Amino acid sequence: MTFNPYAPPDDTHQSAAEGGGGFAGAPQEWGVEEILRLGWDRVKADWPVLIFAPLLAFAPGQFMGMASSRIVQRMGMAPLSKEAFAVSFGIGFLTMFVQTYFQGGLLRIMLRAARGQSASFGELFAGGSVYLKLLGVNLLLYLAVMSGTLLLIVPGIILGLGFAMAPYYVVDAGMGPLQALGASWDAMRGNKGRLFLFGLVSFVLIMIAMCTCVGVIVAQAVIYVGWAIIFTRVSGRAASPLDPPSPYGQGGASGGYGASPMPPPGGGWGAA
Repeated sequence: MTFNPYAPPDDTHQSAAEGGGGFAGAPQEWGVEEILRLGWDRVKADWPVLIFAPLLAFAPGQFMGMASSRIVQRMGMAPLSKEAFAVSFGIGFLTMFVQTYFQGGLLRIMLRAARGQSASFGELFAGGSVYLKLLGVNLLLYLAVMSGTLLLIVPGIILGLGFAMAPYYVVDAGMGPLQALGASWDAMRGNKGRLFLFGLVSFVLIMIAMCTCVGVIVAQAVIYVGWAIIFTRVSGRAASPLDPPSPYGQGGASGGYGASPMPPPGGGWGAA
């Protein structure tokens, strides 16, 4: 089979990791400043996809949110009434089903960027193979964080930090919802405080970037890539079955994509 670098994403690479096997090494240390710097470097290297992919991924949710407000206004409901809450909750619940599909593709894009690889907009529509698992994780995350928040907020924050990497395990390792939640909880031991700090710093950056529209979308891209880099560090998954097959064969080119060409065989290329 010949390698076509322009072909659409192939889900068979992801399915090779069903059950979360392989590609995991030892967790690596990370710091907030380092992650943001690396995220900025990745965005500069592949800015069209990394900046505009999130905008495309969240567009359906934005439209559905505006539709919810429009319905409340057209039906003359008081903004804080039970009826308005029911409409907002119902449409918000439906939005999660739609948004989850694009979430899978967006996470793939960010994970490729985190590993220094180029991504394409086509990846945004490659989340079908993990859709049900990712939807299950999102539902469980919502229930866990909401339940924890009702218990004086702090438990909800702890659960949110502990399970934060679960969607990445679904997309990157093909894990089921419960397995992904467990893997995230294990990986985040000793990392919850730094992730909380990363969230605070990210919030400050977004607030500062709100001075310009362009600044916001760039900061958003850096933060999304940063989350993916954090996942590769805490999980030890520096490589992934999502990577396309090497055009150089099973062993791949020395040093990976972008490395110097392999040396010619004895006698030179085309020799007998």
